[in-house]
Amino acid sequence: HKAMLLQQRDTLQVTTLVTDFMNALKDKRYSDAVVMLYKVDPTSPYSQPQLLDNDEIDKTMAEFKRFPIRNYEIKDYTFKIAYDNEVKCVVEIEPISTSGNVQKLNYRLKPVRYLGNWFLCLKNY
Repeated sequence: HKAMLLQQRDTLQVTTLVTDFMNALKDKRYSDAVVMLYKVDPTSPYSQPQLLDNDEIDKTMAEFKRFPIRNYEIKDYTFKIAYDNEVKCVVEIEPISTSGNVQKLNYRLKPVRYLGNWFLCLKNY
């Protein structure tokens, strides 16, 4: 596989997608965040990314609510091929108890390019 030829607008499009998604999570607009997500068929990675089905939406929403995000920072981008890219964010999640320390987690998103457009996928789909 040859590495993708990326242009500045690709990076800009991905940054905008990730920022919109993470801001929705931070603002607890979980339904806004979940509708931005797609999945790629692992048996046909170059096919058009699909929206999540109802079960995946429910599962993802429950996951979002389990770890409310207080803040985030986009740390790193890795662009390889159309369906194999990664954006790494460091997120600060709400402490579980009032005396709890702030926890930081790595959060990985998987932007996928299809016909020149970018779609945001989670790492586990």
